[in-house]
Amino acid sequence: SSYHHVPNFAENGDEFNSSIQDLVAQMHSRLTTMGSSILSKMDDMGRQVDALERQVDALEKANTHYSSSASSPKSSRLPTSPVQASTPKSHRRNRSQPCEV
Repeated sequence: SSYHHVPNFAENGDEFNSSIQDLVAQMHSRLTTMGSSILSKMDDMGRQVDALERQVDALEKANTHYSSSASSPKSSRLPTSPVQASTPKSHRRNRSQPCEV
């Protein structure tokens, strides 16, 4: 049957230290790569959220203009956007501040 050779580290401490250093270097490299990838994806998501917020602002302004020109009193009592209807003011992010991650 086949088996993997396991070095006898008790006899060769230098080989053990070298193996540990290699493992630590590999882990560090992988973690650095993952961290960079995660930060890049978060930046992309932040840009997408900012673009969506600009679109929502434009829709809110257009809807507000449309609502203020409507003559029906019933229309003035409706929320100005679905976002405002479903999101309490306390949970809305101040759009003038950058998104913190």
